[in-house]
Amino acid sequence: MCYYATEAQQQKLLDTKVVLPPGYKFAVVDFDSSDAEIINDAWEYKQENELPMTIAKLRNKPYSLIKDINNYPVAYGISTLYSLVGHRYVHPEHRHKGLAKAIDIDRAQKCIK
Repeated sequence: MCYYATEAQQQKLLDTKVVLPPGYKFAVVDFDSSDAEIINDAWEYKQENELPMTIAKLRNKPYSLIKDINNYPVAYGISTLYSLVGHRYVHPEHRHKGLAKAIDIDRAQKCIK
């Protein structure tokens, strides 16, 4: 549900196609790898022992993840436990390529669905 958007605005967002630059792809978190740890470690405001909470958010709330050609998480946005916009991060060497906008649109589309 999108609380502050009309149905027409929601549909316009759902119709928005996100095209990533070459070498990038949307992905799902691989919980058997270090994906969750990479996402957690990039959060400037993380608390000690925050990783279990980050994993819970990734398992249960909308998120968006972009990986590079090496399958490394380079841009991500996760929601809070209240489904608000939470942690968003793009690794410095991947900035200025539209990845933050892409994860914002992707995560918003997932929230509406």
